[in-house]
Amino acid sequence: MRIRERDPLYIASKGVLEQLVDATGHSALLCMLFSNSVLCIREHLTPYSPENMFSRGQLRPLFKGAMSNVILSNLPPHRLRSIYAKDGYVMTLGEFNPNVYGVGAPVFNVEKLIIGSIGVAWQKEELPEVDVAKTILAVKRGAEPGAWRSLRARSDEVV
Repeated sequence: MRIRERDPLYIASKGVLEQLVDATGHSALLCMLFSNSVLCIREHLTPYSPENMFSRGQLRPLFKGAMSNVILSNLPPHRLRSIYAKDGYVMTLGEFNPNVYGVGAPVFNVEKLIIGSIGVAWQKEELPEVDVAKTILAVKRGAEPGAWRSLRARSDEVV
């Protein structure tokens, strides 16, 4: 209730979602960054909305979905560094290839600038046999600076 009464983004969006639904024929959402997640603060649904549609009051991971990824891709570098330092990995399903899980972690140089990523992938059907927590830990360890002994390059050097 407080969000609906006081949040400037919520208040300013009055009518915008309705216009978007009228223009596209699809349900519309308004989301905001909340801690290290994305929070849906307003929705305008059509009768044919997907059953599992992101809805008002629901939190989603910052690393999954269009609403999250567009926020993530526009965060300033210092905020991104703090998020990746805390989480250290991203896990996806079907974002590149259908029915393929992927886990990736960022690789940084000695100046703590991103220079690449390391990760693994497996078929969705294999999930029951995959120890996901162990896999995530292995990927994160693979991205640690100690795993890259010969990686001493600065950002202005070719890696």
